Amino acid sequence: MKDILKALYLEEKESFTVEKLLEKLKRVQNKDKEIVIWDDVTEYTYYPGSFHSYRGSYSSLAINSAMESEITTVEDFIKELEEIDWKVFEWYKWWEFQMSKDNEIYFSEYGTASWLKFTWIKEFEQGIVIETRKFDY
Repeated sequence: MKDILKALYLEEKESFTVEKLLEKLKRVQNKDKEIVIWDDVTEYTYYPGSFHSYRGSYSSLAINSAMESEITTVEDFIKELEEIDWKVFEWYKWWEFQMSKDNEIYFSEYGTASWLKFTWIKEFEQGIVIETRKFDY
């Protein structure tokens, strides 16, 4: 278990791009495991919701929380992330932003700037937890 956590951990100052998150999730052996996101500010876990352009930096990607979600397993999350490359997201005033796997990814509700970035993935017997940490700018 310690080796898995070490392999999935990112250094303290780093955060995930879509590509890095995909790379780490693909290392999980049992992709049928449930996946949740830990919100560092509210200290709650949430299911991944839908992707959108991030309010704090429109050209970055964000995912919101969901009480019920179609994204419930690691495999579901991987499929959604793989479809991000070059996908166009519309934002306020009909602006369009094209995302790629190089974009940073935030955990934030639509229309807000939480500054929560994905920083760590932990694997437990019951499932996978993606942890967030608030970055102040």
